[in-house]
Amino acid sequence: MSNLMASQLWDVFSGKSASGMEKVAALTEDFLRDRIRETSVLNRAIPPVVLTEAQIERNTTNDWPLKRVELEPDSKAFTHGFRGKGSAQFMEGRKYEVYFTKIETEHFKKTREELMTMRYPVMDVVNNNFVLDMQEQLDILFKTRLLASATAASNTGSCGSGAVKDKFKDAVITGVRKVLGKRRRAARLIMTESVWLNLAKLEPDKIGYENVGRIALNGVAAEKTFLGYEVITSINSSTAGSVWSDDEIYIIASPEFLGSNFILGDVQQEMKREGNMLEWWAWADQGMEIGNVASVAQITGISSLT
Repeated sequence: MSNLMASQLWDVFSGKSASGMEKVAALTEDFLRDRIRETSVLNRAIPPVVLTEAQIERNTTNDWPLKRVELEPDSKAFTHGFRGKGSAQFMEGRKYEVYFTKIETEHFKKTREELMTMRYPVMDVVNNNFVLDMQEQLDILFKTRLLASATAASNTGSCGSGAVKDKFKDAVITGVRKVLGKRRRAARLIMTESVWLNLAKLEPDKIGYENVGRIALNGVAAEKTFLGYEVITSINSSTAGSVWSDDEIYIIASPEFLGSNFILGDVQQEMKREGNMLEWWAWADQGMEIGNVASVAQITGISSLT
């Protein structure tokens, strides 16, 4: 079963019982969950916590689930309302509310005849159709919250003047200082892989001959930190029509001082066969919020730096 090919899906699903679908689900569910956690910026910035039905609460105005989280003293949080939609509201009490929203992939639909021609593993189907789709949706929601938080905390800045003119290193320092200025400690940097390539432009007087030589030989992919801060990169850039801008860096605190990321019941899959058509998709009920808006900063104008 671990070597199942896409062309074999029809035969697996053609039995009279649901056992075939259950086998495929069992084969792919761990891979699907782990890959989303590895590739989503959100899930690397705030590792997800899986909640059970007993751990959630009900909204007072409707039956949609939420989770109330203790708010750090002297902090402001954002709540984005029912199903994660609507206007964001500040929360300044003892708790903030994390609403859940359904993240659903596009439906993978293939006829029996089309499946017969597919000469690649089922895991490729899952990765190309489900993982990338869910990862992008999660990061869209996450970026919206990061930008709203940095703006609300007056933690935004633009390169091109003053201390950050023409310097990638100084741009990062400026963002870190914005977080430190709110008595929060920065821990991670978020940027696209294109922005991270700026590291290769830095000269020896900025990062030392040894580092320049290593980066020249091995590239920037192997580099995981900058100025001691963990770097989270994404290939999903706005230049490619996706989420993260090639012109900005986000500076964030460590997860315990940043916010919450919950999954209700983990990632789910649905499979059905009707006539000669196979349909397969995945979804998750996920809730995320920034629990401390001062723990986020944004620096723009990065693309022109050296």
